[in-house]
Order: sequence, then C-alpha cells, then structure tokens
Amino acid sequence: MEKLIKRGILIVVSMVLIATLSTCKSSDQEKSTVSIDISALKENLFIAESSSQSDSVNRSESQASASDTSNDAQDAVVTLMIAPLTFVNHGKKYRVEDFGEATETDLENDAVNSIDFLQFVQLSGSSSTVEIEVPTISSGWQLIAVVTNVAIADVEDFKSDENDGAMKYIGFTDESFTSASDFESANPTLTLQRYCDQGEENRPKGCATFDGGVPAKAIVTAAVEIHGVSINGVSQTPSTPFPWIVRATPNSNQLSAAAAATALQGIYNSYGSTVESITVTATHQLSLGKSTACRALDHESTTTAFDTACGFQTYSRYY
Repeated sequence: MEKLIKRGILIVVSMVLIATLSTCKSSDQEKSTVSIDISALKENLFIAESSSQSDSVNRSESQASASDTSNDAQDAVVTLMIAPLTFVNHGKKYRVEDFGEATETDLENDAVNSIDFLQFVQLSGSSSTVEIEVPTISSGWQLIAVVTNVAIADVEDFKSDENDGAMKYIGFTDESFTSASDFESANPTLTLQRYCDQGEENRPKGCATFDGGVPAKAIVTAAVEIHGVSINGVSQTPSTPFPWIVRATPNSNQLSAAAAATALQGIYNSYGSTVESITVTATHQLSLGKSTACRALDHESTTTAFDTACGFQTYSRYY
C-alpha cells in the first residue's frame, strides 16, 4: 500500500515496461510497422503550448490559453508514450481497473517478452499519426499509452526523479492483435483514462474513482460530475441524489472534492457485504470540446441529461 500511495502501481510498472522495451532487442521476432491515428485522442486533451514548436502547434482556439475555463477539468499535457505490449504471462488483456500486485508482476514479465520500440510523441506538433513497430505473435498484443504533463524525450527523462508524478492519463486498447494486418483490419480505438491512483499531490484533475486497496479509498479531484456508483454491479442510492457537481470553488449547489470523496466513501463503507467491484460514472463538463448544451447543465439536471449531452466515462476497480 505504501508503494501505491507514493508512486502508484502503474508508475512503477510503466517504468519497468519502458526501460525493458528500450533495451530488449528481439531480433528473432518478426516485426511490422503500423500507423496509428491519434487525432481524436489529441482533440480530447488539453495540450500545452510548446515554445520550441510554436510554428507547428495544432490546437483549437479553445486550447490557446491555459487560463481557459476548460482547463478546470484537465491538466495541460505534453508527451504521449505509446508501445505494443504482449500479455503472455498475464494470460489475458490488461485493463487499468485490474491493477494490483499480481498484475504488476505479470506486466514486468510481459515487458521482457514485448518488442523493443517505444515512441515518444510531442503532442503540440501538427502530426495526427504515429508509426510504431509491432510484433507478429500468435498469443497477441495490445497497445499501451501514457500521457504526461511534462516533456519526455526518452527513457532517462521518464525515469528522472524530477518527473515523478508526470503521468496524467493511461490507456490500453480493448482489442488484442497478432499482427500489423490484424491491427489495421480492426481499426481500434485507444481510450485514455485519468491516472488517479497515485499520490494526492500528483493526481490529475477530474478524478472520481476508488483506489486499489482493501478497504478501498475514494479519490475525487475537481472538476467532475458524478452520476452514479455501482458496487458488485448494483446501483447505489445515496441520501444526496446524483448528479454531484464537484468544483474547486463550489457554490451552494456543488461539492468540493473533499466533500465528494467523503460522500463516495460513505457509500462504500455502508455496503453490507464484501466488495468485489466498484464503478463510478462521471462526466467532465468543463473539458475541451464540450457543447453549449453540456455546459448549460446544472445540479437540477438529470444524470441522463448529463450522460447524453456530455458523454460519460466509467471508472471501475475489481478486487
């Protein structure tokens, strides 16, 4: 638990993954190149300006200023790290919500069997695609992506103590692939989630989830709207009805992050039997690209209205 709080499991295993991928030369493994479209991914991130690439920044007008209110729900990000990952040892595809000590061990071992190419993409550039080498392997692989809030040029940058806590988003493809042609036929979507299970000082904005501990601890950071909580697949009904609108400076109809975390913890603590899974449904009304209809919703709006106008994410943990 100490390691979870200080660095977060995924920081540790990702460092292992990256160090291994950068040094392991799988010369006997057949490789091919795939092109990955990251344009949709970039559109949903608050990308920091790059002083060294000011002539090639590809940003919407709403992204131009760090003082824009859309930044209330998002950290400005700089670098995307992306690589293929096999799951021979894990025996199944990786999911963020499954992480624990056993998964960490599997990932360390699978990193050794993975290919040796990791791409560092500076998001402020104009490119909408990235090319990476992938293996041809019958047991399959998936993509892993990490987004940081500081510029990361190489493995040494990422491993630096100065960049502890730099990870803000993490994601895996839901699908697995055996070859480049398999990947291209599937045309997969890489969905990122906020990486919230780390020390409080490093958590990104917009978290609404629980950590991987037993008992679990609620994690909330502004700005986010919480629409529902399910435990073991059963929706919970709190005394204060959803949606809960969480803001850094809440008004009388909103909650602070601390108050929302206390309320979520109350739902968990009052559950009468063993908790095997928790899912929190949330939206990020103040994120980039949200419609006028989405931004107009308030505490009197229904959760369905939020889900429809804003789109929603689910943050699940399995124990």
